[in-house]
Amino acid sequence: MAMTTQLRSNLWFLICLAFVLFGAGRALTAAGTPSTPWSMSGSSLGFVFDPQVGGLRPILGIPGASIFGKTLGLSVDLSEAIVAPARDHALAITRDSDLVEIRQLSGRPAVRSVLREASLIDVMRLSPTGAEAILCRRAANTFQLVSGLPGGPVAGEEFDLPPHHGSLTALAVADSGRAALAGFSDGESGAIYLLSSTGQAAPVSSVRHPSSITFLSHSHDALVADKTEDKIYLLRNVTGNVATLLIADKREGVDGPVAVEASRDGKQMFAANARSKTILTFELGTGAHALHSCQCVPTTLSHLKGNALYQVTEPSKGPMWLFDGDDPHPRVVFVPAYYAGSNQEKQ
Repeated sequence: MAMTTQLRSNLWFLICLAFVLFGAGRALTAAGTPSTPWSMSGSSLGFVFDPQVGGLRPILGIPGASIFGKTLGLSVDLSEAIVAPARDHALAITRDSDLVEIRQLSGRPAVRSVLREASLIDVMRLSPTGAEAILCRRAANTFQLVSGLPGGPVAGEEFDLPPHHGSLTALAVADSGRAALAGFSDGESGAIYLLSSTGQAAPVSSVRHPSSITFLSHSHDALVADKTEDKIYLLRNVTGNVATLLIADKREGVDGPVAVEASRDGKQMFAANARSKTILTFELGTGAHALHSCQCVPTTLSHLKGNALYQVTEPSKGPMWLFDGDDPHPRVVFVPAYYAGSNQEKQ
């Protein structure tokens, strides 16, 4: 009887493995070959920047059965990049220190220069839909907005950041481009400032250590994580009469939040907890919440395709972890590491 149970268990394992390999095979086919152009005819979850190769890689397959594709063939090498899956483009700094926009990631990528000699830029953030961007130069203590993404990027004037105590800890820009938020902290106290496209700055909220800020799509409402106090706030109407609302804390499972994000439809909040190695899901309408364990230390919540699919860790020599909030049963899954000499190598 025990032998029969073991055989059944092994049979189910082999069947599941076959399905995973079949999906991976289809994904690799979509990745193209050295003799054929790269194409996205297969299922794609989006793109991530891989600092190990200085390029963008697609994630091919479905959550739970996905692999890295070949590095996207570009005319430039990248030192940093952020991706806007909703509009299929990326903003990047090249190895030659130029700021460029890369359009049509899923088709025939086109690289367009935005700024020359952008080496002093050390923080870049995109708005929820990827239509706007904000750049920060810590050494110069300045910020700069970029509009017209994708296709017609226009870099605005460079303005001074407001006088503040401590250092810049978080940055975000709204889809309208008319509002951006910057968080500062000295470890004991902190503040969030509203930055305008004309260079004006005004404090809108006091948060001890704003570790992450994000706007909701097509909105001037924003989410703020405080990793020292273990709290998540919702800032309502940052360009008007601002209201700072505490929506989650340790009672809901907030524990060292390093990133906070909202679903594309604005109905859910997600927080990545580095201390407890968990992802918190929170319904903004009802307050219903749940914690999901991660076999990793989350470092980010970067949107991939879909309403609530996120990259949770950076590409490395080990697996990269994703959070699938679109699944009826939200879960943390991984993308296996790629290896030199494999079909996932840069072509």
